Amino acid sequence: MPTPLKALTASFIANRDNLLAYIAAFVQQPEAAEDIFQDVWLKLAEAAEKGVEIQDAKAWCRGTARNLILHYWRERRTARVVADERILDLADRAFQEDEQALEPWTERGPELIHCVQALPDHARDLLRLKFFDNLSSAQIAERLRQTCEAVRKAIYRVKKSLEECVEKRMAEGTRP
Repeated sequence: MPTPLKALTASFIANRDNLLAYIAAFVQQPEAAEDIFQDVWLKLAEAAEKGVEIQDAKAWCRGTARNLILHYWRERRTARVVADERILDLADRAFQEDEQALEPWTERGPELIHCVQALPDHARDLLRLKFFDNLSSAQIAERLRQTCEAVRKAIYRVKKSLEECVEKRMAEGTRP
């Protein structure tokens, strides 16, 4: 029996922050993230009207958001689509874990996203090389024409800066 639209709406609204954080983590422009979020809602309402059986609205919405994010990237023809699909797979796995394990992400995720977006371009590039492209410090050093030690220190400073930014925002109760 199809889930009524009212129940799906309640689940969608209850999961709003998590879903928007998930989308914003992969789409840099806030307006585009909001557009994708709204498109997820439209697709959910459309599926409910068609009588589609939706067992887990959170997972269904995340999967729809994932597909819309991939479509967004392909429209812009970014060079990172293949790497980012793997990142999306990892994020999907993280969101499928026990809800208690996600509490730190739920609370800190939006703050971390804000802090990463506030970093200078060179710092974000360094994080991308290390954590998304999975390059070693030596490979990054070679690519950036720096010493390996300089790269390690720079990564440490960026991570420390992110930690302090998130802690400060959490203490202040600031929201992105």
